[in-house]
Amino acid sequence: NIMKEYKLNVYNTLCETAKSCREIHFYDVCRSIGVKHLKTQEVLEIMNKFIRSNPSYRAVQFIDPKRTAAAQSLFTTLVLTECE
Repeated sequence: NIMKEYKLNVYNTLCETAKSCREIHFYDVCRSIGVKHLKTQEVLEIMNKFIRSNPSYRAVQFIDPKRTAAAQSLFTTLVLTECE
């Protein structure tokens, strides 16, 4: 199961970001490399690969109570947080 190049770019950028940040906003990382949208399944695939290779990180979803839940995808709300 080979990951498509754009997903691999996101994964590699997450790993690079993890070297200097304890809290990684998935959406911001994607935007920084020009990825404007990912399907939930793709986000989960990248997130799971990242957590397998960085076990000190946990996936957290930050939901904005002022916005409808339907308008808040995992793509825009996922934050990877390092827990020691």
